[in-house]
Amino acid sequence: MQKLFNNIRLWGILLFLALALIIFLPALMEYHSTKQDLVQLWQKQSRLVAETIVRGGQTMLRFDEQRLLEQKSQLISDGLTLRQLDSLNYPDLRLAMEFARQRLHANLLYFSESGQLIHPPPKGSRHLIRSNRMLQQFQELLQQMPADSLVHLILPSPLKKPQPPALVIRRANQRGFMMALIRPAMGERMMRFRGFKRWLNELIKAPDILFIQLLKGARVVVQAGDIHLAPETPPQEFTPGRPNWQIHKIKDQTIFDYWQPAPDGNIIRIGLATQALDHLQKNLIQRLLLNSLLLLIIGFLVLRFILNRQNVALLQNRLQQLETYTGSLLRNMSDGILAFNSAQQIEFSNPAFSTLTNVRDLHSLKESIAFLPEEIQQKLIAFQEFENFSYSYNNRFLLLSGKRVELQGADQTPNLLYMLIVRDFTSQKELDEMKTRRNKLLAMGELASRVAHEIRNPLNGIAMLAQRLQKEFTPTENAEEFQQMTSAIRQETERLNQIVHSFLFYARTPQVKFKTTSLAQFLTGVKPVLEACGNSLLHIKIENDALVKLDHDQFKQALINLVKNAMEASPPESPVEIRLETNHNNAVLFVEDQGRGIAEEIKDRIFDLYFTTRNDGNGIGLSIVEKIIEAHGGQIKVESPYSKDGQIVQGTRFIIKLPKEKKEDNNV
Repeated sequence: MQKLFNNIRLWGILLFLALALIIFLPALMEYHSTKQDLVQLWQKQSRLVAETIVRGGQTMLRFDEQRLLEQKSQLISDGLTLRQLDSLNYPDLRLAMEFARQRLHANLLYFSESGQLIHPPPKGSRHLIRSNRMLQQFQELLQQMPADSLVHLILPSPLKKPQPPALVIRRANQRGFMMALIRPAMGERMMRFRGFKRWLNELIKAPDILFIQLLKGARVVVQAGDIHLAPETPPQEFTPGRPNWQIHKIKDQTIFDYWQPAPDGNIIRIGLATQALDHLQKNLIQRLLLNSLLLLIIGFLVLRFILNRQNVALLQNRLQQLETYTGSLLRNMSDGILAFNSAQQIEFSNPAFSTLTNVRDLHSLKESIAFLPEEIQQKLIAFQEFENFSYSYNNRFLLLSGKRVELQGADQTPNLLYMLIVRDFTSQKELDEMKTRRNKLLAMGELASRVAHEIRNPLNGIAMLAQRLQKEFTPTENAEEFQQMTSAIRQETERLNQIVHSFLFYARTPQVKFKTTSLAQFLTGVKPVLEACGNSLLHIKIENDALVKLDHDQFKQALINLVKNAMEASPPESPVEIRLETNHNNAVLFVEDQGRGIAEEIKDRIFDLYFTTRNDGNGIGLSIVEKIIEAHGGQIKVESPYSKDGQIVQGTRFIIKLPKEKKEDNNV
């Protein structure tokens, strides 16, 4: 009872927490989402104001640059004056630098003839040259100066990367170049523009803009608005080169403080009012209070519901455990199970049943047992029991059993079910057949060896006698007939000798000499020999290559026997095809013809010794092929008819499986 009480309390607490999440989480998510939207809106607004300030400053700079264009001739003249001052006062540079500052509002840089900066020295010119890229840009400007020019004015181009207007002056006596940078820093030019601060004061009149600052490092260059609302230092997480922001309170007022880099190392700082955020926080608090009250009411009702449903849940849990255990056993059985009631409605089937019978639609009993013989179907429908009925279906050897089972329902009424049990005995049957066949072939091979040895000696004697008759005796009459008869004796003994040789080859264990071989290259090499086996065309298709261990001579003999049989069985216009495929472990060869096929009743006997359907055959060829394949560690089987590309072909297909060579064997 104590355990039951603890479970109830645990479920109550968990449910209460779940309800709290359901009620409070949407409010918090909505607050967070709205706050993010406001921050994004403030960021966009601040960025637009900052871009407006930058573009306004750049417009003012372009105005000054336009004035430079109008004063081009005066600038060229001032450049010549600079050159003369530099020449007259060399090596004193002060007069020229002072003239450049007062007359042109420019800074002077001195370069050697090769373009190296010589004054001011690199360490002392950091306020003018802030990077190697800028120095490289100045050196490129030197290269643009015409060879016959003393003073060259370089103006900014809107199509290229921004660069300051400059005067490039060739110094006298080949002492290098002077470069007067006419454009000052952006912040200083803005300060010279008398209406810039007045323009910023107009901008902060927009709603929610509290202040605008233009900073140069820690120095305030231009400011508009109540500066006391802003902090004196940037945010701690401020990263030079990209915008940053923070929300903080000053004098009981929440401010969105935005910092953005500007050209020439300046920083634009904008402060926005955030009354919308304060209003959002007040609404969140009110909503959370109302939700808390609602949560208490719902929690009380749910707790009462849990108490009432606890016993029902315990009983359902026990029932579910029992059903899960039973169902798991049935689903994981290797035997197929099909259960149905007296109304021929299917109650249960496990995955093994569909796998063994290849039946996918199990909604109708009639369709589910349609693969069975008629007599078994009648027994199932009549609820007649039977055991161990053997049935070959879909290349499987199945054992079928039928059982009646009586179950008691929840209302104590009996429920009669019928269970069809399907067991797969294919592997056991194939193993038994293989053992029987191997024993049979061994006995036949031993018999063939003994018979061949017994026949060979008298056969050689007959051949020698026939040869002596031809050479040493001259008939007194019918000499032509005598020669024909003795020649026939020699030919027949020779044919018998070939048959005996085949018997002996079959009887003894093949002596194989393996060699690691690319099967694709092997097939390509023996193709001319195979094409000579008959009049039909031969096609070889290689989908994937594989390395196998082959005795070239014996495996070639096996392919010759198969291709010769295929060409003899096929019409001349029907090609014979050899196809090579591979899988994870094996290389698979298909030898296919489109001939008359093999009758079902003799399909299991074609590899037997001495079995043949041809008048001139000896029944040894396919037996030798099987023995060669087995000596290579492979398997051979036959299909007739066979399925190809979704169609049934009325012909014969021999399938040879050879083990692929392992990777570690390739390194030997």
